[in-house]
Amino acid sequence: MVEHIKADIRASISERSEILSRARNEMAVRGGIIIETCNRVEFFTGCGLVNDDTVRHLFRMVSGLESAITGDSAIQGQVKRAYQEAAAQHNLSASLHKLFQTALAVGKKVRTETGIGKGAVSYSQAAANLVALHYPDYRDCTFTFVGVNKMNRDIIRFLQRKGGRSFFIANRGYDAAASLAEAVGGTAFRFDGLSQCIAQSDVVIASTAAPHAVIKTEAVQPKKPLLLIDLAVPNDIAPEVAQNPLVTLYNVRDIEQSVQARLTDRTAETIQAEKIIDLAIADFNQWQQKTSQHHNFNKSYR
Repeated sequence: MVEHIKADIRASISERSEILSRARNEMAVRGGIIIETCNRVEFFTGCGLVNDDTVRHLFRMVSGLESAITGDSAIQGQVKRAYQEAAAQHNLSASLHKLFQTALAVGKKVRTETGIGKGAVSYSQAAANLVALHYPDYRDCTFTFVGVNKMNRDIIRFLQRKGGRSFFIANRGYDAAASLAEAVGGTAFRFDGLSQCIAQSDVVIASTAAPHAVIKTEAVQPKKPLLLIDLAVPNDIAPEVAQNPLVTLYNVRDIEQSVQARLTDRTAETIQAEKIIDLAIADFNQWQQKTSQHHNFNKSYR
């Protein structure tokens, strides 16, 4: 039987850590697929039958129906990378290969045949849009990015396309900060230089995997308006920072709410997407029945 465990955005750090620890232990023994985003930690492992709830959940997730931002444009790529990396490193069962290959095809079909993704954006693009809302012309803005990861890289790319050019990169591991800074023409700092970066910045965007806030009130003493965007779960920026009248602070939930408020009602698209998913589940279950008759469920393939 394929096993699926998950923790969502509201899970505690200990729960997320427990699932990740268990997932990595399981992967070392029998392989599996870990999907880790700011919203979720999910793990799929095992062989044999996949129950309907797990199939439907994955198909809906890849289609953007399980995302806080309906039609999330990034989730399909995140699932695809997780599957490809796991397939390259571990012997996955035939049922896991089929499950994820079908899910990715379903996600593509939903976006092609419905308007579910129209107007939807990734968290990275939503963050860049917030910057543009506060600074319509940000060519002369100075940005500090806290954390080196794909989300921050994507935001920098969005900003560069519109003329952004002054970037400080702060990271606990200096080598990673230096590498990203070199790639974007920025300046690298260690965490002990955060106060210096923030003092010179117009915008600070934080996205790390730290279990606690890395930016506290003593590090934020602006003499001009300062936009802070916190994309981490749990928060990278202490909420008390927003008490400073010069500070505007957004967190992940603020971004989700602002995006959802601008999206038009997409009930019809959701209904059509669910129909596509229902048909795909029926086809997947037919494959399961046929395959189980031929006793192939317990085989693993790399």
